[in-house]
Amino acid sequence: MEQNCIHHTGTVVGLEAEAVTVQILSQSACSSCEARRLCNASEQKVKSVVARRPADREIAVGDSVVVVARRSVGWLAVALAYIVPLLILIGIIVALTVAGFTDAEAGLWAIAALVPYFAILYALRNKISKKIVFQIQQ
Repeated sequence: MEQNCIHHTGTVVGLEAEAVTVQILSQSACSSCEARRLCNASEQKVKSVVARRPADREIAVGDSVVVVARRSVGWLAVALAYIVPLLILIGIIVALTVAGFTDAEAGLWAIAALVPYFAILYALRNKISKKIVFQIQQ
């Protein structure tokens, strides 16, 4: 398997003409620990991923498949979801505090500034989804 790719094994739960919905069981690092039942720190989440449907392979609901994405896709998602909003928050808080606003006012304006950012992300979701692509490994 390639080192610049992220691989997850999952189960097909839905089929469409060009897409496959795969359910992935995401586990925390301590979920494989023998003492996980005693400390309650382990965590498992079920996530759904939509991947491109391969043309040369028959896939049915219930099949076990490997979903693959490039690592750069993961970094793009992290940047859009966490890094850019953090920079917006910090930038606006610093700018408004220097301009003489109180901390509470600066904080509220910074949070309010995230509304248009996420609205823009939502409006561009189709364009973004063309860059953030998951595929079924052959």
